[in-house]
Order: sequence, then structure tokens, then C-alpha cells
Amino acid sequence: METITLKRPAEALTVIPHLLGFYPTHHLVVFGAECDPQGPAASVAHSGPLMKVDLRGGPVTFETALELASGVEVCRMRRVIIAAYVEDVETISDSPHFASLAATVSMVCDRLEMMWETDSNGWSLDVFVADEHGFYDLSEDKTYRWDVLDSSEAAASLVYAGSAPLTQEPSIRIERKSKTRRQNATRTCEQQLQEGRHNRIFSTWDSLIRRFIRYRSKGRSARLPEVSSREAGLALAGLKSIEIRDRILSLALSSEPLVPLNEVDLSNSAELNAQEMPNIERARAFLMIFDEIAGFASETDPAPLACAAYLAWWIGMTSLAAQRTREALVADSTYSLAMLLNNALQWSSLPPWLSPAICDEAPDLQDDDEEAIEEYEEECEGNEAEADDDAA
Repeated sequence: METITLKRPAEALTVIPHLLGFYPTHHLVVFGAECDPQGPAASVAHSGPLMKVDLRGGPVTFETALELASGVEVCRMRRVIIAAYVEDVETISDSPHFASLAATVSMVCDRLEMMWETDSNGWSLDVFVADEHGFYDLSEDKTYRWDVLDSSEAAASLVYAGSAPLTQEPSIRIERKSKTRRQNATRTCEQQLQEGRHNRIFSTWDSLIRRFIRYRSKGRSARLPEVSSREAGLALAGLKSIEIRDRILSLALSSEPLVPLNEVDLSNSAELNAQEMPNIERARAFLMIFDEIAGFASETDPAPLACAAYLAWWIGMTSLAAQRTREALVADSTYSLAMLLNNALQWSSLPPWLSPAICDEAPDLQDDDEEAIEEYEEECEGNEAEADDDAA
């Protein structure tokens, strides 16, 4: 994908659906339109990092707002777009989300000011509220209809490249295969476990990895790779071995060039992965593999679900991570990886590769969580009171 150039901040609203893959309708989106070229997000500078929150779950919590602000800092965002997609722009101040949205914007603004206050190049934060008819530009205090962005070259370049966002957010439910195919996969898995040889497992995983990475590189117009019951069974057998499972997860997150699975060195991979930004596109390809083979797994097999949850959590897809974790615990409430992820998600813990930068550079929000939460809630209450005064 070529570099996305925005001639005006509002053009980000036409780009965001292409980056998400669907048209948002009830989401809060934080988009890094420009990041520090020396920062960890430099490898995705062609589009910029993007974070989204589903507002159907209620107002933005302090923990979520903190994660968004921390994500802005870790990615070294300099030019930030915040867009709230709601049902009706005109009634946003009456929405239960209004106070928390305003407080979130304030938290992100404070973090940007802290990051760049001594930098001569400065920073920018543009805020928009959008619905199906148009959008409100906070900086201009003006509402526009969507047709003012029809000439956006940024969106046109994405359309020309073949991007076609879906009208609705795609489902993240696992597609369960037929009973016969699942039984065949289970039989293959059991036979492989009895034999105890790993060469077939390694070759099967290597084949799946190559095919799904190739699929991701070709874009949404490519045909999804087909996985046979035998391949799924061999892949599932690999996840029964903690060593092989950890090799797969390590390879999925590694920023190093792809190597055959049997060549993955686990001796220091955990330490390296914790220090480096993962290969996001590769991790997404592995996520697709886990979801696909989960469709072949028995209802009591948590491994592919927990592995998918782990990768999703590691690359910041917390909504997907939470769902896959719940599904894994339903399959087996004692599966250790799922239990660890459940604890991490409940405490809004960030993956290790993000945590050090946050802890080192944002002590004001980490040293006294109770005080920070109280300040956030007070700001929300103040925003609610201000909205009531405006309405009166």
C-alpha cells in the first residue's frame, strides 16, 4: 500500500473505513495520521496505527481511555485524528457517551502535550463526530455533509487499489465445520498424537503459514485458502504440545524473517518478542489460521481459541481477544493460557512490548491509579454538567 496523504484532517474520515475494512457506525476511532519516524510504528507508517472502541458496550471507561492515550504515546503519534461514529451528530451532547468521549479526548490531548511540549515541530489533534448524513468538525465548530469529501484523493487511491469496505463490521464468530469434517480432523489429531512424530505437524504448519501469509499479502480480493480435515487435525495435534504451540506463537509474533517451524529457537524468543513491536500482518495471518482450525476442533478443545486470543491481545485487538478467551474458557475452564489471558484482560494489562515504554514515560498515570481514575470521573461529571447547561 502506498503512503496515505491527507490534504485536510477531515479526509481521515474517508480513509478510516478502508483501514478498518468496514464502515463504522457506533465506534470511537483513534488514528495516528502521522507518527515519529523513529518510533515503533514506523513500520506501518504507510497507513498509521489505528485503535477502535465499540461504543455499544457503554461509555468509555477510564481503563479504556488510558489504553488509548498510552497507545498514542507508545506509537509516538504526532498528528492524531479522533472520530466518534454515532447515531445522530445533532444529539451527541444528550448521549450517555458524551461525557466519557470528551474526557477521553482530554486525556489524549494531555498525553500529546506531554510528549511533544519541547519539540519545535509540535503536534495536532483533530476531533470529529460523524453519523450517516455527515460529520461535525470540533475545531471549526461546524457540521458538514459527506459530499464535501467526495474529491478526497486519499480515499480514491485506496479504492483504486481495490479496497472496498464492508457495510457492516464483519462477524468474529468461529465458523464450525460439518460434523463429519470435525470427526475426521479429530481422528487425524488422535492418530498423530499416538504416533508421536512431529515432522508431519511441522510441514503442515509451514504450509498453512505460507498460504495464509500469501493470502494476506494479496488483499481482500484473493480467495481464502482451503484447509482440509487432515491438515486441521495435524495442526490441532501440534497445539497439544506446549513446545510446538509456543514455537508457533513465537514465530507469529517475531519481527525476524520467516523460518521453518522446526528452526524456531525458543531459548530467547520470549525476551525478544517482549522488547520488539511484532509483525502485525504476520500475526493476523496466524490469527486466521487459528480461527480456521478452531472450526474443526472439538467443543472441548480450547487450544486454537486461546492461541487466537493470545495473538489478538498481543497486537492490540482486545475485543477479539476477550471473545476468544471466553470461548476458550467455555471449552476448558482450566486451560492455563486462557486463564492468564482472562486475568490480563480483566486488569486491562498491555502486552510486554508496549508496557515498558508506558511505564518509563508516563509515571503520572501509573503511580497513582486511584487518583487518576477520580480525576477522569470528575472530568466526565463536569462534561455532563456542561452539556446540561448548553441544553438549558
